[in-house]
Amino acid sequence: MPEPTFENSRAGKAEIDPVLLAESRKNIESYFDKNNTGRKRIDAILDRIGPMLKSEFIDGEQIKASLEACVDVADKNEFVERVLEALKPILYFHAERPEDFQREAVEATNLPLNEILYYGVDQDIIHIHLKSVAELLKEHGKRDGITRVEELLEDGLRKLAIVIGKNEDIKKVTAKSWLCASKSGRRWLEELGFVWDGLISKEERELHFKDAVNAKGEPEKVAEMHMDRDEFLRKYGDK
Repeated sequence: MPEPTFENSRAGKAEIDPVLLAESRKNIESYFDKNNTGRKRIDAILDRIGPMLKSEFIDGEQIKASLEACVDVADKNEFVERVLEALKPILYFHAERPEDFQREAVEATNLPLNEILYYGVDQDIIHIHLKSVAELLKEHGKRDGITRVEELLEDGLRKLAIVIGKNEDIKKVTAKSWLCASKSGRRWLEELGFVWDGLISKEERELHFKDAVNAKGEPEKVAEMHMDRDEFLRKYGDK
């Protein structure tokens, strides 16, 4: 009688989101293409997911061991499939405990710049994230609160310029949020130097921004904006 596999032992449990699965495969392919040795590829992946391996909901040591076993895989297709298999416990974590996953992912993979702005690094891109400013607006009032948010955002961007200046691999800074999709938010970020890229897909919104809703509980539109490295450093680096 054949031994039960990892997959069929999960019968009846939540399934991995196919969009997330496809996105994960694409990311692994990118790690393969951008790094010229197996050691560099696995190190880059571990740098990205390392903090998540400390989660109480997954066996981080087993995932790390499975990834290390892929170091000598030279064939791209085999590398992608084996790494994807190694990462499946994380993908199932996302499927079965989405709220815990989202909380731990943000805490594990993003670093604070100040009380409202934090960032995460993904290969040659830095993603910035703006925390909820509701408390600031409540504390200072709408007018003074908005002024405070603007001050903190510029402060955070200048601190981020220091990070980027020390990392020559970073080529672009991106932001994805409901703020980018609003007319006033888009105009504000354009004044800061960001370029509007458009609304994200429905699939990506469902995957990463399911909790973005307005006061009526309706889904908020989410858009992406970016600024290239040179322009970012020109605007926010040391003068």
